[in-house]
Amino acid sequence: MRRTRGQQAAAAAATAAVAQTSNGKGEKAARSKPSTTVATNNAPVIDLTVVSSPRHSQDALLGIDLGSSGIRACLMPPNAPEKLLMIHNSVYGNDSFTFPANGRVFGPVRPAEIYLSKVDHDGHEVVALKYAFYILAGASDTLTGEYPLIDKLKAEAIRKPKEFRARLRLGLLQMFRYVILKVHDSIAAGRHPWRIGKACITIPSQWDLDFEAQYSAILGEALNWSQDYARDRMMFFYEPEGLAHFLLHTQLYMNDAIAKSQAHEHRPCLVLDFGGHSMNGCLYYINSKRGDTLNFYAMEDAFGVGSGGEQFADRLVKACDEVWLKTSRTPLRPEAKVQIRETIKKYFAYWGPGKTTGEQKFFFCDDNDDSGVIRLSEEAIDECWAGAYKPALDLVENKVEYLKQAYKSGKFENKPLVVAAGGSLLNEALNEAVEAMVKAAGLGPILKVTKQGVSHDAQRNIVGILHSVAKALTVLQFLRQGAGIAMQMRQAQADDWDDRGAPFWYYWVEGKQEIRPQCKIRVQAGDRFRLIMNPFYGQDVKRFGKLPQIFVARAYNFLRKFPIMPRSGLVECFVQWVGEGNEVVMHLEIVLTPEEEEEEEDTDSRIRWRYKLPLFFDCGTRCMMPGKRSTRLEDVVPDLFTDADGDTSMDD
Repeated sequence: MRRTRGQQAAAAAATAAVAQTSNGKGEKAARSKPSTTVATNNAPVIDLTVVSSPRHSQDALLGIDLGSSGIRACLMPPNAPEKLLMIHNSVYGNDSFTFPANGRVFGPVRPAEIYLSKVDHDGHEVVALKYAFYILAGASDTLTGEYPLIDKLKAEAIRKPKEFRARLRLGLLQMFRYVILKVHDSIAAGRHPWRIGKACITIPSQWDLDFEAQYSAILGEALNWSQDYARDRMMFFYEPEGLAHFLLHTQLYMNDAIAKSQAHEHRPCLVLDFGGHSMNGCLYYINSKRGDTLNFYAMEDAFGVGSGGEQFADRLVKACDEVWLKTSRTPLRPEAKVQIRETIKKYFAYWGPGKTTGEQKFFFCDDNDDSGVIRLSEEAIDECWAGAYKPALDLVENKVEYLKQAYKSGKFENKPLVVAAGGSLLNEALNEAVEAMVKAAGLGPILKVTKQGVSHDAQRNIVGILHSVAKALTVLQFLRQGAGIAMQMRQAQADDWDDRGAPFWYYWVEGKQEIRPQCKIRVQAGDRFRLIMNPFYGQDVKRFGKLPQIFVARAYNFLRKFPIMPRSGLVECFVQWVGEGNEVVMHLEIVLTPEEEEEEEDTDSRIRWRYKLPLFFDCGTRCMMPGKRSTRLEDVVPDLFTDADGDTSMDD
């Protein structure tokens, strides 16, 4: 199972693997080794001296969004979250908010010139530097198998492991230094008394702590931050989380997002981001509007798959190369591939099943007087389309089917909302396929995040994560918005968890007090539990009368790990919250009273488990989670990971 934010909070433990990670077969590097820097200090870099911030300057929040086709940056000023400073690039293509994110990592290119700060790449083969992280983080073969564009990088990393890794890292460092310089230029041009105080970074949903460790180390070096300082000052968000917050916090979309819902109208919201590199998504629960407040939280872990427009383009180039090799017996030169990619960029939106109109021609002419035309049949183009987009469509179909069945069975009160965004949706065939899928499930129409005239729409993911930090809650504020916590059970012989849980604590908003319902659950040996949380349970529940259970469809997994019940009896949970603000610790006690002693008031044979769980508020999911940002949960509460029978596996 994919590691969650609550189980392995942040990248401190992974930073030890910054320089020496896996061998590409999925083995992770030892986390106990001291972190190192690979061939950076001695390698030449672009001279991009970052001007020191003025004394007494104020901390601004930096947002970074690295895509496969470009990198974007944005600043949130101190004490003025509504006045974002978009970092402008006046020399890059049509999108003035995007900086190049390509590098020349192959061939005879000087180390100081790996990163390309302009679109013109002089005919050299270029690579999206985002893919360098897969090599540096030692991503598994399973993950890299979703990205054919990484194959050549993997082969070169095997051939020259130390040298090539250093080259990839250097290209990323040069790119980040270039962008940071532009950020400082923007601050200086506006004569703002700011400095970069913290950084918020978007990453694909498939990236884990090993990726975050690499990112933190390289971006931290570009900012002239020490590794410890960088860990404390960087926050990572999944790309669809940024999109969701943009959707739900930006006035341009807020009314669309909640479909003008009335008080007590709640609905799930499936957010899908079809990028060129991958398709990422997340499922949020919108808890309607109360005054000017829009409450929502992530119901499950973000998800993603390698699939998108960049893979479509890559497959088309490879198809052209195969055709040319058969006819001329020589492979295409890099200059020819560049020209073919430019043609693809112009026309890819109009290709795909039902859209491709017959044979397509690809012309090229390079400085060596090599020229020609390559013809691809309609069937060949549609085959490339299917290979590039089918993984995303399959994943979306799975998520849409779940929402359809849940809504049909009554788990959701209102029809779920499906939101779609991303550059790959410019492809008409993909766009229509997604729309048809959602319509067939009875969940349409889709909300498209593509409003014209929105100046910062290209930076929506950054805008979203910056808003999420500005609107962050403390742990205590989260609890007092009406949070409720319950025990969810899975019987020893059952395959599935119960679809609801019995609450044993909630905050009653109307009465402004904590309520601890008596909750005793009969168990058998081998039964399992986990804790689920509904952040708004106490907003609607009444103090008296029958207390409703907490349904999984309205909750998220708060604590997956729980001791296996060693014998039959009655189990109870008790909780106390100790501390204020963000310094809150959950004192959790689980008591199992054996069956034969249920009637006895005083007994010494009760089995008790006691844990002290530090808590933090995760801005991206808007969920309170156990653990610490800088440490894996098993390092914070090791006893939680050893059951009575010695089992140390994680429940799910």
